[in-house]
Amino acid sequence: MEKKKRKNGFTFIELLVVTAVMAIITTLVLTEYRSGEKTNSLRLAVQQVVSDVRETQSSALSSGQFCDKNDPAGCGLGISFSVIPPLRQSYIIFVDKNADRWRASDGSENLKTVYLPNGIEIYYTTHPTQSNAIFVPPRPTTYSSPGLAWTEIGLKVIGTNLTQMITIGPEGAIDY
Repeated sequence: MEKKKRKNGFTFIELLVVTAVMAIITTLVLTEYRSGEKTNSLRLAVQQVVSDVRETQSSALSSGQFCDKNDPAGCGLGISFSVIPPLRQSYIIFVDKNADRWRASDGSENLKTVYLPNGIEIYYTTHPTQSNAIFVPPRPTTYSSPGLAWTEIGLKVIGTNLTQMITIGPEGAIDY
């Protein structure tokens, strides 16, 4: 009786099973990577906003260069956040020249517009459309949107439930 020689190698079914397992693992890894990428993008945006708020505070309280020398108590530097499209993908650093504690809608007080990273937007502000935080020298006085003791801003990754709140308190403390 002749013995059949067994061929070395894998069967077609074994190859299919291994390929399917690898495809499933690759899909799971890529999904987690994308989720982590969105979370990281949100964290970076929050850090950017907090850094710009602190820089605005510091500039307002240390230099006073934007103020009228005859009336230094009247002005300050501010940062404005809006939930109105297309402004919700950016925020504006401005000089409150007329001391009305509000950013001029004509843009005459704007210093710089800062754009958030792609895929991030402002979804919440304490005032229904726009919230401002204004820092006035010489003592560190912080003014928020009219009638409020603090400014709160919510950032979100577009198309997800990933959000992060930033609060600027009445003394200028930032919580996030």
